[in-house]
Amino acid sequence: MNRILIPGTIIIIIIMIGIPTFINIKKDHENKLIRVTQGRIKEAAKKCFLDNKCEGTETTLQALYDLKYLDKQVNPITKKYYNESSVIKYENKKIILDLN
Repeated sequence: MNRILIPGTIIIIIIMIGIPTFINIKKDHENKLIRVTQGRIKEAAKKCFLDNKCEGTETTLQALYDLKYLDKQVNPITKKYYNESSVIKYENKKIILDLN
């Protein structure tokens, strides 16, 4: 009986620790990927506003693409291109993204 109970308990403990750990690591990795992509977009938008090529306080991803500040951006999780009409706002020297 102990030959089954002890290895079974060890396997259950490993599964109980392993699955939540794996899920947390995967979520953290996905969040980092998204932060990098959004950081790239914010950096390009800020440069465009500071160079006075983006007029007003709003622009779109398409405008950044057209002005050659940015290449087409892909959501790293879904592998789909961000909507080109997504609005990027520049308020109080901060970039605010509204990516679709």
